[in-house]
Amino acid sequence: MGLPGQIKVDAIQYMQVICLLMLVWAFKMIFQSVLNIFGQPQWNMIANIVFFICNVLGCAAVVYGWFGIPQAGIVGVAWASVLAAVAGVLVSGFFVLTRTPIRVSLVDFKKEFWPSSQHTLRIALPSMIEPLSFDLNMIVLNGFAASLGAAALVAKIYTFNVFLIGLIITLALTLATEILICQYVGAGKYDRAAEQLRQSLKVALWGSGVVVIILLVFHHPIMDIFTDDTWVLGASFWLFLLAAISEPPRAINVMVGGVLRATGDGLLISIIGPLFTWIVAIPAAYIMAIIFEWGVFGILIAAILDEGCRSYLYWRRWKVEKWHHTHVHAVESRAADA
Repeated sequence: MGLPGQIKVDAIQYMQVICLLMLVWAFKMIFQSVLNIFGQPQWNMIANIVFFICNVLGCAAVVYGWFGIPQAGIVGVAWASVLAAVAGVLVSGFFVLTRTPIRVSLVDFKKEFWPSSQHTLRIALPSMIEPLSFDLNMIVLNGFAASLGAAALVAKIYTFNVFLIGLIITLALTLATEILICQYVGAGKYDRAAEQLRQSLKVALWGSGVVVIILLVFHHPIMDIFTDDTWVLGASFWLFLLAAISEPPRAINVMVGGVLRATGDGLLISIIGPLFTWIVAIPAAYIMAIIFEWGVFGILIAAILDEGCRSYLYWRRWKVEKWHHTHVHAVESRAADA
């Protein structure tokens, strides 16, 4: 990403440790999904609270030397986050073993692995494409911002990260909506599934809308928490405004895309979405940020273009109703008839 000076050194040290989180979060997602499917999300909340408390206390301890722990800088922060994640996963794993009827044996594992994996991979493999594309997209955009200077990089990262708060409501509703719609679709209640998506979208748009309005109103004190750079603070209103405009279409992308993938109709959007991002949005970000010299504002405008166009494409795909024929029950019925 072309990070300058000490920022590059710190980033390398941080990534060398934090990459361990990939393995930890894999178990987290498994346990979290199991508890949600069995209608016991309260245990996930407890596990996340444990993670949050451990992470905050651990990071503070290695930064400020609390509890007699030596100050360890950025490497200490990375290890504190990894250990906090492990603590949260152990808690959620405990609840899976004690609060659900799932019992895993080697015999059952060998017997059920391939039949279960076929449906899982059919849904999961297309679902991997877009998140991977999104992460690579963020790396490229961070590279653009870094080439504009440290202030632009700070402004971009802080703005994007703050507005993840607005995404929390959408992500929570998306998970619940996926479970409900899969139940309706499996029972052949397609109209009820469509109605559920419309209702969930309304709640997600209103909920995230309220959050982003609050963030926009308090743009200056929020950004003041992270930096004292006068340019970043002075530009915070316009940064937050552009991020706020991109939030509604992003909510549609997350929810409609998640439901399409959950019902087995994720391949097309997982191809079209990333193609649009890399063929249109990324070049547009480069042109506006570098060539037109709009700086970080050009990157945020390109994000609006990306989210807006993809939300239209995803919604049109849902309305085509291909998902009536791609869900697991429909696939198994066709296989039985054949």
